[in-house]
Amino acid sequence: MRRARLVLNPVHLRRYPAGLRDRLEALLRGLGIEADPVFTSPGASLAPRMAAEAAGYDLFLVWGGDGTVGEVATGLIGTGTPLGILPAGTFNNLARALGLPRDPLAAARAVAAARPRPMDAGFANGRVFLEAAGVGLDAAVFPFGERLKARQLNALVPALARLARFRAVEIILDLDHAQGVRVRAPLVAVANGPFYGAGFSVARDARWDDGRLTVRVFEEASLAGLVWHFLNIARHRLPRSTPGLTFHARRVRVTADEPLAAHADGRPVGTTPIWFEAEAGALHVLAPEPGTAAGASTRSSAPQPSRARQ
Repeated sequence: MRRARLVLNPVHLRRYPAGLRDRLEALLRGLGIEADPVFTSPGASLAPRMAAEAAGYDLFLVWGGDGTVGEVATGLIGTGTPLGILPAGTFNNLARALGLPRDPLAAARAVAAARPRPMDAGFANGRVFLEAAGVGLDAAVFPFGERLKARQLNALVPALARLARFRAVEIILDLDHAQGVRVRAPLVAVANGPFYGAGFSVARDARWDDGRLTVRVFEEASLAGLVWHFLNIARHRLPRSTPGLTFHARRVRVTADEPLAAHADGRPVGTTPIWFEAEAGALHVLAPEPGTAAGASTRSSAPQPSRARQ
């Protein structure tokens, strides 16, 4: 019998029928996993506790959304203790990228049968991210998006005002094999996986197990064109075309002619200049075998960026 720490987010669990947790724990026992539950607390950081407890469990299971998964994963980085996701959030970007089913009982069966697989972690000035980081427009409006997600409708007007004021700026990228790449863009996304935010398919070719970050530069994109593009790639819809430039690199430094806000998985990480770095295999996850994860794609061997205009 394997021993698991089961991390539960009570906010997300309210949407499920009463008794489902008992069914889940009974299912896990039938699958050879004895779950030791703990509930998250609003505003409390999980990472230090998870790091301290990692050696005492065979695996960690998270029944919650991407934020809870990210907190637990941060604590498990470098420990070798595997993480399994039972998706319960609004968008479940990480579970989707790993090819896990949305239903928590089906996900539990998939996780119990899976072997640990190495997963990369991204770092933004040392801050961990598993989905994506960004510089520019998305970092500027993310706080409003979180308030709107919490149904704080008074955030709508300032969010629209922030959008209306934003413009493309001169940005300089220093990548592994290309230094001083100058672009003009309102937004640069740095992705560890294919999805972030409201299920945006910002980097459909990003892989969470290739040791690299996928850098999406929305070069010369108009505000209207960018908003339309993001509306069309929300909720994990794949884009018909990919505007701008795409790079792949292990390390990326982003500077700009003026300070631009940056985020990592929606959390502020300061302003430019900022370093992004991928750590290969930093985390072990329980996920289906290769070829089944959503968003997985064949790594391109071309050294030059791909380019498509809006």
